[in-house]
Amino acid sequence: QYRDALVEYHPAFADCFLAATGSLIGIRETRRVVGDAYLTIEDYLAARSFPDEICRTAYGLDVHGSSKENAIRATTKTIDELKANNQQITRNLKPGTSLGVPYRCLTPKGLRNLLVAGRSISTDRRVNGTVRIMACCLNTGEAAGIAAAMAAKNTGDVHAVSASEVRETLKAYGAYLPNPEDAREPSV
Repeated sequence: QYRDALVEYHPAFADCFLAATGSLIGIRETRRVVGDAYLTIEDYLAARSFPDEICRTAYGLDVHGSSKENAIRATTKTIDELKANNQQITRNLKPGTSLGVPYRCLTPKGLRNLLVAGRSISTDRRVNGTVRIMACCLNTGEAAGIAAAMAAKNTGDVHAVSASEVRETLKAYGAYLPNPEDAREPSV
């Protein structure tokens, strides 16, 4: 129905066709880009802030396996890695803390005219469990839209967009973003 409406009401879509659709609704995980920054489990556990962050998330780690065995294996691997590094093992951040999401997680390496948002941003699998939730997806989408408009007005290169200008625009729209000068690694 969407395709039919586009063809009927928008001349630019006269030759469009449906190539494929998702076979399942509510897919939790998909491929993620390799961006100019890569959020890791260590960033999450330290509740890191970044000078170019475009949103924050405080949702717990929510990683599922495709089967019970895979879920157990993924969880065990995470716990073993954390124990090996003498890190606190937790699924949730301490109350009052949150993880910053850098603009650079939205900018794929080697591509000058593409931004990503939502569950496809540059993170490891475990941290993806906190950024793929709706609030963070909406926030990264808004930031990507603002950055795309800024890029289009200039060279088209998303890497040339000022993250601080994106941040200021987001703040003007009511986003909560601490000052970059205050970006620090809190004690967890």
